[in-house]
Amino acid sequence: MKELSAKSGIPLGKLSKITSGITKDPKLETLKAIAKVLNCSLDNFDDGTNSSLLTNQDKIHLIEPHCQLNLHGKRLVNALIAFELSQNLK
Repeated sequence: MKELSAKSGIPLGKLSKITSGITKDPKLETLKAIAKVLNCSLDNFDDGTNSSLLTNQDKIHLIEPHCQLNLHGKRLVNALIAFELSQNLK
């Protein structure tokens, strides 16, 4: 998290509050800075679930690997998620 803080310009304390869930609704500019460092879009922060089920730290841990994938990898993961979601609806 120190690296994310350094690269995004967001103080470590603020990141800690976001990831621990103390800060429930971080500012848009903060999320943009995190997304830029992680090389992903703000859409990656919306997992489509009830946000009260996952902490912000859980969300970041889910997003970080996805953001590091190339386009092909992201498409594969998204296809797998879509398939699994379709199975859950049956």
